[in-house]
Amino acid sequence: MNKPLCAAPFIGMFWRGNSSIDDTFYGQYRPCCESRTPIVESQWESSNLKIENESNFDKIFNNDYAKDVRSKLIEGKFHEICWHCEYKEKEGFANQRDSYNRVATLVEKLYGPINWDVEKGNLDEKIYWLDYRGSNLCNLQCRMCSPYNSSAIASEAENLDIN
Repeated sequence: MNKPLCAAPFIGMFWRGNSSIDDTFYGQYRPCCESRTPIVESQWESSNLKIENESNFDKIFNNDYAKDVRSKLIEGKFHEICWHCEYKEKEGFANQRDSYNRVATLVEKLYGPINWDVEKGNLDEKIYWLDYRGSNLCNLQCRMCSPYNSSAIASEAENLDIN
């Protein structure tokens, strides 16, 4: 199979955790941290997914929407959820797609060639990386950050009078 336009949904996934309820975790799942369009999030099953054991990761990693994203990328096309990288690339900016493809190159150096697969991500059936973000709990206010990743910035943003 051809090498995909972006390796991210073939070798890993993004998980943004929410509050823990009973001894399980709810969270938001995406192909990568840059895939962020609210229109598509419901299709990606991002709301209230419950992780009870490791087999749930396989179900999430290989859900129908993930397969749809992979099928576009293996054709050399951007999927609609990949609009942010596509925009950055058209404008001449660095994008995460290049970073994920470098991760894939590193994976290949460590483990051998990746056998790309739309159904399972890769024929090794491995998730090589997990971008896990437990919450936005952070007491820093770094200039490059946002309320999404910093509770301190989120708190400040809530107190702003924008009228």
